[in-house]
Parts: sequence; C-alpha cells; structure tokens
Amino acid sequence: MTSLDRTDHAIIGALASLGLYGLYKYLKQEKPTIHGAFGSLLVGGLAGVLPDVLEPATSPGHRSLFHSMALLIMLTYGNLKAWESQDLTEDQKLGISLLSAGYGSHLLSDSSTPKSIPFLV
Repeated sequence: MTSLDRTDHAIIGALASLGLYGLYKYLKQEKPTIHGAFGSLLVGGLAGVLPDVLEPATSPGHRSLFHSMALLIMLTYGNLKAWESQDLTEDQKLGISLLSAGYGSHLLSDSSTPKSIPFLV
C-alpha cells in the first residue's frame, strides 16, 4: 500500500468511528440516531488526522511516538480502563472509544505501508 494523505486518514477514521458507534448501538439494542452517527463521523475524521497534526509528515522518518505501536497499545489499554471506570458516563466512555477508533485507524493504516510504524520511537 502506498502512503495515505490527510483526506484518506479522515475518511478511514470517520468510517472506523461510525462502525464502532453502530456496533455499540447494536450491542446495547438501541436505535442509532442521526446526531450520534454524524458526531461519530466528525470525531473519527478529526481523530484520524491527529497523528499527522502531532507529528507532521515533514520527512520520510517523521513517525515516532505518536505514530507508534506502543501508542496503539496504550490507547487500547486506556479504553479498557475507561470502560471499567465507575466515574465516567456511558457517553463519555463511548466518546473515548470513538476518538481511539479514529486515531487507531490512522496507525493501523500506516502500519500497512512500506515504511510501517515503529514499535516505540
């Protein structure tokens, strides 16, 4: 796969978050709303470009911590802890997961390119 641009990452992130939103509503046996679907597309699209905002592609070796497998592992762990939390509402937990889905989609997409992503930095 060749490298992806910002538009690609925004679309992939938006679709990842929308898919997660749909899965969440299905598992909760709730009807999705247009506001929820649009919100998940927006959150996922923005989160999908966030790694390149934090580490702009100014050189071929721009991928470091914010484009790393370690960060993807931390996102996954953070989501598990968020869903275990008694202090967060369901909407807050879902929001964290939607952000993570968008951001994680960027990392997974980049990992399939010839440059891939580093484990740590």
